[in-house]
Amino acid sequence: MKPNFFILIFVFSFYLTAFSQEKKTNSWITEYPKNIALPLTNLEIKKIEAAFQDELYLNRIYSSKSLITDIKDILRNRVSIELENIKDISHLPLLSSLNFKVKTKFDLRNFNPLLYDFDFQSKTQKMFRVDDTNYVIIVKPKSLK
Repeated sequence: MKPNFFILIFVFSFYLTAFSQEKKTNSWITEYPKNIALPLTNLEIKKIEAAFQDELYLNRIYSSKSLITDIKDILRNRVSIELENIKDISHLPLLSSLNFKVKTKFDLRNFNPLLYDFDFQSKTQKMFRVDDTNYVIIVKPKSLK
């Protein structure tokens, strides 16, 4: 009886260790592209300062490596603007429907996504139509490991 018991324990423990070696993903850890390692550009600094005008808040942002990394990711990788001439985009929500920090006219070259109330924590891609144009702003979700 005892040899069978030890064999059963051995088989059971082998089964547990074999399946515990599977790769587990951390759905809360963000994976950043390589361009995040580059320092902030002058244009990015201007966009941050336009969005967060309070000096105390700016000091908190610049002193937090994780906040700067997230902001770099937003400005460099997660927000894009595309011209859509083929599809009907009338069903997309308007950019003007969002709350915004500073009221500005849309400027394709100097668009600052930090001025708008985009949901950057969303797990799905969001699209917005720029009023009276065929431009679509695409906000991509974070890339998770």
